[in-house]
Amino acid sequence: MKRLKTVLYFFLLAGMAAGQVPDTLLIAPCDEATLSPFGDIFTLSRSGGILRRYQNGKLLNTYSGSRSADKFILQDPVRPVSEGADKIYVLDAANNHVLVWDRFLNLHSLTPLHRDIVSAADFTVNSESEWLIYDDYHQVILQVFPNEHYSHPWGDRNVSGNVGLYRIDQYILLYLKDLQQLRIANNNGTTLAEYPLPDSLDVHRVFPLGLHVFGLSCGGGTYIWEPRKARCRYLSDLPDPVFMQREGDRYLLINRQGLVIRIP
Repeated sequence: MKRLKTVLYFFLLAGMAAGQVPDTLLIAPCDEATLSPFGDIFTLSRSGGILRRYQNGKLLNTYSGSRSADKFILQDPVRPVSEGADKIYVLDAANNHVLVWDRFLNLHSLTPLHRDIVSAADFTVNSESEWLIYDDYHQVILQVFPNEHYSHPWGDRNVSGNVGLYRIDQYILLYLKDLQQLRIANNNGTTLAEYPLPDSLDVHRVFPLGLHVFGLSCGGGTYIWEPRKARCRYLSDLPDPVFMQREGDRYLLINRQGLVIRIP
């Protein structure tokens, strides 16, 4: 806790020195995070399989699987995916299950994936509420329609290696980590654009901020990258960001140590 307070103090001083003090909150350390339309922050601690819900920095709900009311213990959760105002999804890769909670972290459903999906490695939900699951074993993205357990191949191009799936409004972002490439597709899997990541940056993580705007977490800080405009600018030296979102002309960042800041 002392180290977290030191980091918080450092960022406040840095903001004051620049003439701008960012909005800052401190929550529990986490590995992943997402934001709901209500402004709820949902975080995931992978090692303990713990989901938390915050509003304005206040912890309101927790799901850990260790309480009698929580019937499923997360063993290898990937990351929380928010859909609409009242659904939080998590893929548990160890158990090949998709779990769904409401915004108060009441577990609503626990769905085993079809046996043809051998090694589910990443997951998102598109704008039609259809599931997209990357099977690392077969190196294919599969689509699961609502109320069905069968899967269908998705996408018009091959994928392999370490792949991340993210929704951007009506589109899907594929982060091909081994190739250091981004691919944008529509809901049907048709590729619309491909961008190689800047080879001058040591990119650790990608955050979709718009259809053609991305946050890049790198060894030297976080950048805003607009490949169509050939523009890349430095934003912050916040260490270990796990979530980033654009809010008008400001940016919300959450890092692994639980620091939540909004940067003008």
